[in-house]
Amino acid sequence: MSSGVQSIADLTTETNPTSGDIPPPLVGASTIVVGNAMYVFGGRLVSSRQMTNHLYILNLTTFVWKRHVASPDCTPPPQPRYFHSANTYKNHMVVFGGMSHNNNSQQEQQELCALDDICLLNLQTMTWTYPEIGLGKSSPQPRYAHLAVINAAQDKLVVMGGQDMTNQYIKEMNVLDLKTFVWVQGYPLDGQYGAYRSVACSPKLNDPSFKNNNSPFAPPSTASTSPSLASASSSSPGTNNNNNDNNTTSSTTMVTTEQDIPICVYSNYNFADVARDLQTFYPLRPAPQQQFRDHSAEMSGASLPPGLRFPMGHLLGHHMILTGTYLTPTHRSFHIWALNLANLVWMRIDTGATFASGSWNRGVLASDEEVGGEGENNNKNSNKFYVLGHRDRDLLDDYNRRQVNFDHIAIVDMEAFGIYLHPPSTCAPIAQELGLSMLNEPSMSDIELVTFDKKSIPANSSILSQRWPYFSDLIKTTATTNNNNILSFPENYPVALAFLQYIYTDHLMTAQQHQPYILSRLLVLADMYSMPRLSQLATHALHQILTISTASMVYETAALTCRTALQIRALRVMINAKKMLQQQQQMMQQQQQHYQDGIMDGENRRPSYEQHEYTGSNFQRIPSQDSSEDPFTNGNNGVPSPTLRKLATSKSSNTTYDLKSSSMNNNAPMPRMSKSGSITALHENAPTSPTTKERPNFGIRF
Repeated sequence: MSSGVQSIADLTTETNPTSGDIPPPLVGASTIVVGNAMYVFGGRLVSSRQMTNHLYILNLTTFVWKRHVASPDCTPPPQPRYFHSANTYKNHMVVFGGMSHNNNSQQEQQELCALDDICLLNLQTMTWTYPEIGLGKSSPQPRYAHLAVINAAQDKLVVMGGQDMTNQYIKEMNVLDLKTFVWVQGYPLDGQYGAYRSVACSPKLNDPSFKNNNSPFAPPSTASTSPSLASASSSSPGTNNNNNDNNTTSSTTMVTTEQDIPICVYSNYNFADVARDLQTFYPLRPAPQQQFRDHSAEMSGASLPPGLRFPMGHLLGHHMILTGTYLTPTHRSFHIWALNLANLVWMRIDTGATFASGSWNRGVLASDEEVGGEGENNNKNSNKFYVLGHRDRDLLDDYNRRQVNFDHIAIVDMEAFGIYLHPPSTCAPIAQELGLSMLNEPSMSDIELVTFDKKSIPANSSILSQRWPYFSDLIKTTATTNNNNILSFPENYPVALAFLQYIYTDHLMTAQQHQPYILSRLLVLADMYSMPRLSQLATHALHQILTISTASMVYETAALTCRTALQIRALRVMINAKKMLQQQQQMMQQQQQHYQDGIMDGENRRPSYEQHEYTGSNFQRIPSQDSSEDPFTNGNNGVPSPTLRKLATSKSSNTTYDLKSSSMNNNAPMPRMSKSGSITALHENAPTSPTTKERPNFGIRF
């Protein structure tokens, strides 16, 4: 790494010590994260080899553990167990199977046994229930160290693989209906699946990977395009010139049934010469139609995951997150990888030096469900990945004991790698079109919005009040005496129009809204007026347009609005681009020197450094969701953008980076701020808005 260019991998991960009733080191305990709480249940004590049924809860804000002890009049917890499964389903933790002691044994030394029971923990009332499940031909064989997946779209629990008490793999799969608590399906498997070597996950109906027709996991689809209701010109308030909304506003109709929901299974084995398998199948179909499909040969990437022991898998957006312990005679560490389910490309999640030392044992992704009680939260942790461990212990020693530690927790911001939950669509595309049509209808307006450049846009005050809390408070405190209300909006016309289009549609769906400068201003407005929906949409759109030509502006906007993950990702683009161009220039200089020394012969032969100048062949694509444009070029046949050339020619020895500043100190100037904090300029050539006290002056005058 050249001098002055610092690694930012460590900025994506933070490590915190935990306190309170810290769980003792455990073997085979289950962990889930819902809302703002982590739940640890069961396991076997390392010190005494005694099994437990204790429940520990970690507050993910204070990092304080608390052991939950039920009151005497409550239902008792399940019998002690380990290597069971735990999944989240509608504010419940669903526990299945595991290994325990045989309570019916008359011997003084209790025998071990495998379990096949279902236990439910209500995460709001913190009470256990045990549904009655009858025996039938589809009932599962008792097992431990198995795979379990909740298919929330169809209210199904899928259990597969695992081992029996003779340590033999169980080659069967069973499906439980979580509405009726009846095992509705069971059939044999050909392969060996278990917690030591495999992970399983199920895409959700609203998951981008499930709706992307290019994904190998997508169901059949038929395109049915609805006619546009807004046919005004691009300068009209209600115009929509872009129906390719990144926030699920596509007009393609998905043909899906419960039989089209796939289960994805990844396995790695033969760790000396690792083998990797990726399969998908449909457990809700009749047995002859389950159609196990092998995608192993389709996986690619700059590198592939090594053999990971006791791997765990999670779904985030259209990525499968894979974690596990990597052990060789010369290397030991905890690894995190991500598989893009849209194209089956692997990416290593580089967390810097965090997991290079210490004993990190268990990774868990925050659920996208919200609960009250212990887990009450606005789901701000949905893009966070949590890793439990002890930063001062030895990983190999703990692995040999199968020990999980709970003294420290590392938090990885997956959004900094472009992996996050997309903002959901709140209404159908036809409703969004109707909103644009209403904005374009002056007869529906009762207020006039006047922009900074003296242009006016008619609007409806009732709609503004519903979607814009600041305006609602403003109009309540302002006495109006006639219908000629005028609202002064200190932004230029394009920004004001894009803002109103969002107000009327609750989406960013037009081409005008997706212009980089306008997206930046929308994110600033969302931050200033506490509009979380607009903030999510604008942040997501800025992730999509992040290229080398936009990285500087995206970085500045993210710094101003405290969108740290977006800021880190934009900074990574600039650092990588500058480093690669410097390497390319160094190679060109060496080739030129060789040519001048007479190494290259032939008077009429063109030097190779001229033949290949700026072909872009040495550039690598920065991982980016749903973006096909190379972030290191402007799309001009591989020719680096002017911004990239400027980065390459700056003096790296004087370059430093600071997340609290808005740019690199020798590049574009920081946005200027007034004493009250109002923004006077987003970047060098942007139109400026007048500064006022605390907020832009939205004054209603007559």
